[in-house]
Amino acid sequence: MKRDPKITGDMNGLLSPFLIKKRMEVVIPFIRERNKILDVGCGVFRWKDFLPDGIEYMGVDFEDTIIEYNRMHFKQKFIKADLEKNDIGSCGANFDLILMLAVIEHFDNPVNVLKGLHKVLSEKGVICLTTPHVIGNLILNWGAKIKIFSQDKHQHHELLNYRKIKKLAYESGFKLIKYKRFLYGFNQLVILEKKN
Repeated sequence: MKRDPKITGDMNGLLSPFLIKKRMEVVIPFIRERNKILDVGCGVFRWKDFLPDGIEYMGVDFEDTIIEYNRMHFKQKFIKADLEKNDIGSCGANFDLILMLAVIEHFDNPVNVLKGLHKVLSEKGVICLTTPHVIGNLILNWGAKIKIFSQDKHQHHELLNYRKIKKLAYESGFKLIKYKRFLYGFNQLVILEKKN
């Protein structure tokens, strides 16, 4: 499906589709194991061909245009919520997978956001997030200037490395169960679960 260029949250750089695809590929194995998914910072819905039948999916974003676009074009549930303001109650509960692809670095206070998500994650659930590595962010910024990557209107507030991710997990009530760098080390996959 061709994306609407007026959708402000959609990625529009020359290589943006490649980045999106690589992020999706790294988390698809976790989707197949779950039944109820919350996609934080969902952007324009891209999971149509990857969600097995019977999976309950909810996309969350804070941009009206994205939510309206998704509701018009897809049958899944999409809601507007500002997780920075702890607006998580409208999402429901007992999600066994929370996706956050290239989102965590945009929050002013990611600890509070993760604490809010802790409340809606099932006991056996996991949070699966990707975030650029510091080196990858330098490449993204350079690429945005020459329009091969999207010019991100939402600034990265803090870039995370392994040490910061582990500290963030601990402070928000999670433990880091998987960490992997991908895209030539420029990006990071992080899997968190609730501490016992």
